[in-house]
Amino acid sequence: MKTSIRVFQALRIAVNDELKTLESTLSDAFACLSPKGRLAVISFHSLEDRIVKQSFLNIIDKDPSNISNIETVETFGHIPGETRYNKHRRKALALESCAQGSSEEWSKHRKEGKYATILTKKPIRPTIEEESVNRRCRSAKLRVLEKN
Repeated sequence: MKTSIRVFQALRIAVNDELKTLESTLSDAFACLSPKGRLAVISFHSLEDRIVKQSFLNIIDKDPSNISNIETVETFGHIPGETRYNKHRRKALALESCAQGSSEEWSKHRKEGKYATILTKKPIRPTIEEESVNRRCRSAKLRVLEKN
């Protein structure tokens, strides 16, 4: 990458405060997820990828959304506003997925936490075939997080 491109990229990131915005967006997006919901993030820059990785690691053990909601789930076993049918369905799906194991090849290496599971311990990179078709994808990294 040419030096002038890197300089303008650094200026854009600093002026737009993109890295702080990314951090807050990730925690807000996780807070919006339903149980078993997945958050997939594609990063194209090493600084972005580092923030996504660190945010995911922080999220799996410390829920950024609402602590009182987590205490309710841990204490009473339900989510506020959740019907009895949905509660039993959620638990049945969790047991079923544990019994079957993961059938998805890309999510074999997981990192489990208290509130979420990182399905991609290492980021998914584009294949050689994808890079030959789309040269811009060569720096892309995909990371996926699933809410417990």
